[in-house]
Amino acid sequence: MGATQSSRPGKDEDDDETEDKQPTPRQEQRRRYRVRFVTLWGSDGAPALGVPEDEGPHTGNMFAVVHDGSARLFRVGALASAGIKQSAELGMVGRLVGDAQRAMSSGTVWGYHEGPVLAAPGERVFVVTAPVGSPAFLGLTTMVAPSSNWFTGVDGIDLDRVGTDRETVWRLPAMSAGTDSGTQFQTFPKHPLSRPVPISVLGGGEVLFPTRWVVPVAYLAVQRLP
Repeated sequence: MGATQSSRPGKDEDDDETEDKQPTPRQEQRRRYRVRFVTLWGSDGAPALGVPEDEGPHTGNMFAVVHDGSARLFRVGALASAGIKQSAELGMVGRLVGDAQRAMSSGTVWGYHEGPVLAAPGERVFVVTAPVGSPAFLGLTTMVAPSSNWFTGVDGIDLDRVGTDRETVWRLPAMSAGTDSGTQFQTFPKHPLSRPVPISVLGGGEVLFPTRWVVPVAYLAVQRLP
C-alpha cells in the first residue's frame, strides 16, 4: 500500500464534502485534509460473478479516524477487533464510532468520519482535520458488499506525508476479516468461524475478479487543504 502522486489538483465544485467529528471544548489550530475514496468494486462484470442483481455491488457504511499514531484500526496478520468484525460482516460502524469517541476523551483520537453506503463503482469525498503541530494518522475501513466478511481500507496514513500541491494516492486491497467462512457474494446467511483467523489480503484473481487480476479494489487520495 505504497503512496503515489496524482496530478488531479484542488477541489471540484460538485464534490460533496463533509467535515469529520472532532472535539469542541477547546479551541486549537487545525489542519484540514480532503479525502477522496474511489472504489473499483463492481467495475468488471460483477453481476456475472454471482452478485445478486437486486442488490448490486456496494460498500458498507464508511468509517475514517484521525489519531496520534498510538492506535491501530486493524492490522493484516492480526485478529479483527469487534468493530472491524461488525463493519466487515454487516457494513455497520457503531462499534468503531464508540471506540473513537472513547479515545477522543483520552486524547489519542483527533476526530472521525462516518459515511453512508456507496453504490459501486463509485466515489466519496470528505474532509478530516488534525491539530497543527501534532502527529496525525488516517485510518479508513468499509465493507466490500455483498460478502461474508470482506472489507477494504488502510490502517494508518501518516498525514505529514501529504502536501497541498497534489493528491497523494494509496491503493487499497480487498481483505478478509477472518471471522466468517462464507465465500459467496452474499451477506446472509452467516457462517461464523468458531475460532477467528487473522486478517488477510484477498487475491483479486481468485475471489473478487476471477476473469482478470485486479488489485486494488479501491483508491484513497488525500490532499492537504490550504
